[in-house]
Amino acid sequence: MKGAKKLLDSLVSLAMQYSGGGISNPELLKGDGSDRRIYRFRKGRNSWIGVTNSNVAENQAFIFLSEHFSKCGIPVPKIYLSDSKVECYILEDLGDFSLADLLPQWRSSKSIDYSAILNAYQKVLYWLPRIQFEGHFGLDYAFCFRDQVLNYKVFIRDTEYFKRCFWSVFAGHYPVSDGINQDLENLVVHLEEVERKTFVYYDFQSRNIMWKDQEPFFIDYQMGCRGAIHYDLASLLYASASGLNDELRNLLIDFYLEELNPRLRLSRTEFFKDFYHFVLIRRLRSLGTYGFLSAKKGKLRFLEGVPKTIHEIFELLDNRIELKSFHYLKSLFNDWKQDENLCRVSSLYQKIEGSP
Repeated sequence: MKGAKKLLDSLVSLAMQYSGGGISNPELLKGDGSDRRIYRFRKGRNSWIGVTNSNVAENQAFIFLSEHFSKCGIPVPKIYLSDSKVECYILEDLGDFSLADLLPQWRSSKSIDYSAILNAYQKVLYWLPRIQFEGHFGLDYAFCFRDQVLNYKVFIRDTEYFKRCFWSVFAGHYPVSDGINQDLENLVVHLEEVERKTFVYYDFQSRNIMWKDQEPFFIDYQMGCRGAIHYDLASLLYASASGLNDELRNLLIDFYLEELNPRLRLSRTEFFKDFYHFVLIRRLRSLGTYGFLSAKKGKLRFLEGVPKTIHEIFELLDNRIELKSFHYLKSLFNDWKQDENLCRVSSLYQKIEGSP
């Protein structure tokens, strides 16, 4: 992997080429779970974002999809310039605030501005069917970064990721029984049978939605591929940082189905037959991600999402009639939500600190 300094030098040269010189020193911006490094450059009142990433295939997918979505009229950042090796690129500066940054402002300790939260998510969901359908039309999926389609192989990989990166690290004293393996297999088989005819963003959540001039702009779709319509809605509405309750989720699902109707007519009954299965796989994968980023990458702040996610998965399995057949998973998460070693962040920290 090319060194960070060498990549930064290349990025500065690219920024100089784009701006004609006279730029500020690069300002390193806060990243999230990615290995990319993101900088801001300024020249007078203008600013640009520069990105370095030694994973060329990921960069190529992001640039290709950005140009494709822009042609579709979808609000994404403009790509200004990339280097010849596609290890760094310059793009539009969308500001400092994502939807995830704004949600706490609307959910203060004293009051919750439900109208602001609902309005913001409706603006996002106005675009989701357009990303899914208009984004799918004419898209060459050969340019996808990792997978061209969300299928059995991908979902099995997600369940293994959950077991390897979370379960074995934090809950290894709980055996992986035949019943658990059968529940996970049944989940994957169900997901495999759902029609896959639209673009799937794959990581459609509030951290990947920038907020500029009171409108959403979309980023980090380079993992996108072909899949089912339910996946991205499940990702957005049931992320730990969504700031949503069930009442708001139901209103937003209705709003989404109305926006979906001109493209695909689907009753609530038809939609919910599969929707919560996608919620479940996403939440299981989230635990795997928290485990990987904290234990393997040292980004310990991601442990804060673990207790809430465990409780949410149990509630999902306990309350949704569509998931009633997953008895072993429900029993497992019932045990986990009562286990202080899994539901106290301090205990999770100690687990990592005590590991080799």
